[in-house]
Amino acid sequence: MKNIFRVLVISLLTLSYTFAQNVDDIVMKAMKDELHRNMKDLNLGELQKPFYIAYTLADIDVSYIGASLGSINSYYSNKLRTQNTTLYTGSYKRANNNYIDANVLYRRSKRFSVPLDVDYKGIRKVFWKTSDEEFKIAAEMYVSKMAAIRNQNLSEFELNTADFSSAPEIKLEKKPYLNKADLNNWKNNAREISSVFKEFEEIYESHVSIYFWTVYIRFINSENSEIMYPLNYITVFITAETLADDGESLFDHVHYIATQEKDLPSLNVLKSEALEMGTMLVKIRNAEVFDDYYTGPVLLEKQAVSEFVIQQVFSGSNSLIGKRKPILQNEQISFMAGERAEENRLELRMNRRIMNRGVTIESYPRKHEYNGINLVGYYPVDAEGVIPNNVVLVENGVLKNFLNSRVPSRNSPKSNGSMRIVIQNKFFGQSIAPGVIHIKTDLSMSENNLKNQLINLAKDEDLDYAIIIRKFEYDVSEHSSNLSSGFNSKHGMTRPLYIYKVNLNDGSETLVRGVDVSGLNIRSLNKISSVSKNEYVYNGIKSFYNSYTRKGFFHGIPVSIIGPESILFTEAEIQQHSGTQKLRPPVVPMPF
Repeated sequence: MKNIFRVLVISLLTLSYTFAQNVDDIVMKAMKDELHRNMKDLNLGELQKPFYIAYTLADIDVSYIGASLGSINSYYSNKLRTQNTTLYTGSYKRANNNYIDANVLYRRSKRFSVPLDVDYKGIRKVFWKTSDEEFKIAAEMYVSKMAAIRNQNLSEFELNTADFSSAPEIKLEKKPYLNKADLNNWKNNAREISSVFKEFEEIYESHVSIYFWTVYIRFINSENSEIMYPLNYITVFITAETLADDGESLFDHVHYIATQEKDLPSLNVLKSEALEMGTMLVKIRNAEVFDDYYTGPVLLEKQAVSEFVIQQVFSGSNSLIGKRKPILQNEQISFMAGERAEENRLELRMNRRIMNRGVTIESYPRKHEYNGINLVGYYPVDAEGVIPNNVVLVENGVLKNFLNSRVPSRNSPKSNGSMRIVIQNKFFGQSIAPGVIHIKTDLSMSENNLKNQLINLAKDEDLDYAIIIRKFEYDVSEHSSNLSSGFNSKHGMTRPLYIYKVNLNDGSETLVRGVDVSGLNIRSLNKISSVSKNEYVYNGIKSFYNSYTRKGFFHGIPVSIIGPESILFTEAEIQQHSGTQKLRPPVVPMPF
């Protein structure tokens, strides 16, 4: 009987694999046939023909569970299929990309529904429509760009640097994930976790949000690359909100992201985290308001260190993200485009020291795990069909490289596979972003010695106290753009949630609220005094926004940061928070 059962299971698995293989064959054939046809036949008079086309098709299976105070308040499970078409006219040397005009700033591409069924004709039809639209836009942009080039006195770099780099042909196939989460079990978990907040009458809002994403990516391009691979993420996001007596909105969160259920904490641990967070939020509500202006040493610990790296070292125009200034239609466009019209200023500092010589930063995008911890930042291939490379970004404080895409920048003529794919709601985007980052230093000391050094640095500057920050607001939280206002300045850190004044005499700590932090950016890595001996592995998300998304927990790119558990900076600025309107507390208290 056991042998019969074993044969039956093997037969079913074989049948399932064969069916999946047939699906892939039909879908990929539809994509390839339409791509080849458009490469051959897209032509409009004297306008430039396409030299490069890429199609991406994403099969997305997403489930969501939302709960509050022990009850499920939202649940859905959807399957959808979405696509993206990239088309460039001209040549690798001079193409329609890397250019901004008014149409680029305000354009919204049409969205075409992709059939979920294995529909050869339906899939071809969608890519036919998108190719036609992208070609007409690209051809017009190319004409506009060439006119802008003729009318401007561009630098030799701008004139002679190619607009797009070629990439080797890639054939890659990784099978989809077959494991499915027990959603009924997770509904019960959400109820139990969210019920923890029933004990806190001071907390006005609390939510547990759990997402399950199973995604299968198919990618082809005119360079004959054919790629199929899965993405799988599970996210747990626990949030709570309240108002202080003076009307300040306060918010806290606990989050986890993993590629497998087994990597998430147990139910008891999640409930304990929720209880601890609720207790902490009440303490923050009752904490003293910071009413000073502080310039001096600041110690970041654990989550605060990793969020600093994500938000500052790998975000903005002055970061380790390679970025070239695009050609602009006219001078007015530069004001309208803002940061999109800027070149990364660090491009001019290549092979120069940009931070403490004790710091080395390396990128390992294909690293699966570290010290037994699975890394969500791992990815096998990037959104442009390039196998990612290990890259030394900073070596002994000296800038050596950037994360970059197939658009050549001042120091990066070829891609190192850093254009990440972003899944969000019904759409997906692309953005240069880190995968797995390892920060190494030779400046380490024990935690106790680190705190003592913080105190000594503050005494040397005749300060009344020192500052420790243990948690920043999570960048992809919806609250970082409303309740707590998020960035306090351009590319500034999100607001600190757990921030303490340290007594210089006895080392005691006093929790404070209503604080903004400034002066913490990539240049701060030149102001490192010491770091802890212990390493901290952080799985998080780098924010990603576009015109189709709003801030939300999974509107971003999974990243993993391996680095010191604590970093002591010799200087940062701490000041009273301004900009958030104080709210009136409820007239009638909570009913329970």
